[in-house]
Amino acid sequence: MSALRLAFSQSAARWLLGGLLASLAAGACAAPALSAEPAECAAIDESALEQAYAQWSREAAQALREHAKALAARGDSRSQLMAMYVMRAIDADPPDQSQSASDREKQRQFYQQAVREGQPAEPVALWLSQGLCAGKKAPADKPGAAAQPGEFRSLQADCDPQALLERLAQQEPDNAAPWLALAALHPEGSAGREQALQRAAEAPRALFYERRLGPLLQEAFQNVAWPEPPKQLELAGLFLPDSFLTLSEKERVSDTYAVGLWAAVPYHGIMEMRQMCGQTGPAGRKPPAAATTPLRQQQCRAIAARVAAEPDNLVLRQTVALFLLVQLTEGEPQQARWKEELRQRRWLMEGWLPAYSYKYDLRATLLRPEAEVMRQRLREAGQPETAPAGWLPLSERKAASGKAGG
Repeated sequence: MSALRLAFSQSAARWLLGGLLASLAAGACAAPALSAEPAECAAIDESALEQAYAQWSREAAQALREHAKALAARGDSRSQLMAMYVMRAIDADPPDQSQSASDREKQRQFYQQAVREGQPAEPVALWLSQGLCAGKKAPADKPGAAAQPGEFRSLQADCDPQALLERLAQQEPDNAAPWLALAALHPEGSAGREQALQRAAEAPRALFYERRLGPLLQEAFQNVAWPEPPKQLELAGLFLPDSFLTLSEKERVSDTYAVGLWAAVPYHGIMEMRQMCGQTGPAGRKPPAAATTPLRQQQCRAIAARVAAEPDNLVLRQTVALFLLVQLTEGEPQQARWKEELRQRRWLMEGWLPAYSYKYDLRATLLRPEAEVMRQRLREAGQPETAPAGWLPLSERKAASGKAGG
């Protein structure tokens, strides 16, 4: 999981909003009174906060439903996709009895059908759909499994991932990502795989789709008519002036829902790239013979270099690509360059998390390149943006200390 995403679970919207509830219940009366009387503070208990939060959640679900209808009424593919995600956010809160789960699912599927049939289709929708159709189905697509917030559900069990990817490749022929995914659908050694890999290697960029979803989700939750927080929650918030989230901060609430859904989007293509290009197989076994041919290595170098260089790719994708480049240049002068770039990416990933704070700018997560946001967090924490000379990633430090101890 990407470093930025480690801060958000699949049900991040519920977790963050519920986290406010827990914080208030635990700390509201422990903090010095700012503007409320002690008697009012004593009246704030966990049961009252739970009831107040449940009331707010029911009103919020209705606001989201109305907002989704307004988005869908625009009629274009992008707005339909936004409407589908807004409907999905309703499940991030406690159960809403005003509309059955089956009715909500039918409405989401209606929006998704419109997205797939749009001309042109929204690239993000095609990419997420093909991943599920290819067998990487979220739990909600499996019989008897409970729905989870943020899941991208397939419309039908027999949808065609190859057709979806071919459509995406036609819309974006200069992007290696759909060609790489197409290659993974074909068996090793087949002409289909080789042709798709060659198209991926020739593409001038390799941009995956998570970053494109961020601005779409941020836009989707703008101008939601969020309800005013009940008095109990508003009063309790006075005792936590530095709290991460208050329900009266409407834009913050919108961004929280958007980030929660963005964090739940699966990574498609990482394992496929490792399988087709990796120079070591699972558990240290030899890779497939095709992965070690000069042509395959040339193709994989070109693809991995573009994945690593694309600023809008998530840092995890860049890191995996750099690992592959280190393998593919074993014993060559270029390997030193890739090793250093890999060290710098790992510095960002390991150095950013300790600099995390509850005042984190959620919107930056959605709208700006991940590495850029990480560097900003490091600067604000007084840390260097680049790895100091001699710094090693945690795994290498552990390995070195183990050898020294042995």
